[in-house]
Amino acid sequence: MPRAIPHASWKFQFPPIRPRMKYFTLSLFILSIAHGQTKLEVQDGATPFPGAVPRMTKEACTSVDISDGLGPVRNQTAGTCYAFTAVDLMNYNNPDRYSALHLATKMQQKLRSPGKTCPNDPEPGPYTTFDYIGGFHGGLVHQSIATGMKEGLCPESILPSSDGVLKKDYLKVLAYYQGVIGECELPQSSKSVDFADIREALESSTRFSSEKVQEELRRMYPVLSPVTIETLAAQSSSSDEFVKKLTQESCTGQTKTGVPPGKSPANIKNFNNMVRKDCVRTFVDEGRYQMLEEINRALSGGIPTAVSYITGGLIQPPKERSHGFHGGIVAGRKWIGGKCQYLIRNSWGPDWKVPAGLKARSSAKHPGYFVATEEQLLEHVFGTTSIE
Repeated sequence: MPRAIPHASWKFQFPPIRPRMKYFTLSLFILSIAHGQTKLEVQDGATPFPGAVPRMTKEACTSVDISDGLGPVRNQTAGTCYAFTAVDLMNYNNPDRYSALHLATKMQQKLRSPGKTCPNDPEPGPYTTFDYIGGFHGGLVHQSIATGMKEGLCPESILPSSDGVLKKDYLKVLAYYQGVIGECELPQSSKSVDFADIREALESSTRFSSEKVQEELRRMYPVLSPVTIETLAAQSSSSDEFVKKLTQESCTGQTKTGVPPGKSPANIKNFNNMVRKDCVRTFVDEGRYQMLEEINRALSGGIPTAVSYITGGLIQPPKERSHGFHGGIVAGRKWIGGKCQYLIRNSWGPDWKVPAGLKARSSAKHPGYFVATEEQLLEHVFGTTSIE
């Protein structure tokens, strides 16, 4: 069983923000030189800290619910939880809603694969917008916020982020517009499909018709005309290039900075106690109580906190690779049944519910959210991000 840190070391003082930290404040709980440090090597989807010891009291667990300031739950595209989580923080209590899809596309253009150095790594080459970028395991929230603040984001009204049928069918749409396939066919070649989740989505998709394509494209890219979309398709050689062109054309002249108002990258606080070395992800035991304290401190001040966590056993079956590492927003807490329980916003749509037999439970009051106890958070969370 991992060793819990003594109560005396629970309190943590943030280091002063240095001006030279241009984009974000990053503090890593990598305490490898600390005597008696506990580490756990964990496979994808497994629980990193089993047997956590709760510390919250009823008096400390005051009721908080700040979900109203986050807006409606949206449904992310595969592998983009970091962008949806980042934009949720940036949109909090902000009347100008900004597009998570735009941020995901921006980040795709910045991130590059280091190459296939470990068995579970993607193949060498650049990451694509909707692929294994989720392999960064919800840990890109702070970088994404800094990018959005610096470069600006497209409004949600220009580039909606709610999920659509076509977000998993871009390759098919591209092939359709280029005359490669008919209305109800699948592409014969999958050479531009780099990852199994996209291929699976294509193979399991519902009927594909010109009417559905037009309806979805009007909803997802409301400022683009059908002629413009056809032109962009003709200029694209891959589904990822098609997505980038659609996004860029939609957002030209529409990007706005100053999100959220009055904040800058210096206001970002990020903590993480997962490291990766020699193809093994290692979770450092020390630090998880400090992260929980950060969550509670932020909630008490009416501030949402993004969490990077492992879904296995919590909201998905243990050791399930799909979305094994995820990001979400802690939006509330309440003392229920003798435990401090936390309200967490997911990004899998308002109709999503926690499957039966897992630790967490769906929220009856907040569709698309789930509720986890303090102990469950301690067992699964390995990173936190907030905007102070």
